[in-house]
Amino acid sequence: MEIDANHWLRAAEIGQNRRLLHRTSVGICRTLAGYAAGSWERRPSPKQARYGLEALVTIEGSGALDVEAEPEAGRPT
Repeated sequence: MEIDANHWLRAAEIGQNRRLLHRTSVGICRTLAGYAAGSWERRPSPKQARYGLEALVTIEGSGALDVEAEPEAGRPT
């Protein structure tokens, strides 16, 4: 299973904004996004992988990834 950088970054952003994830988990998601952007040349440690996947399960379980991104304030829709 390979998860791309955008998915990791989106999970980190949603987890932080909606307070679904601890800041440590948010940081791990961002780290994994960097690894993914680098074509996984660096591999996550088993701990990073476990906590990253747990974070994704939390975000996906909340249904937050299914919701369309809300328009930013000040931007016309």
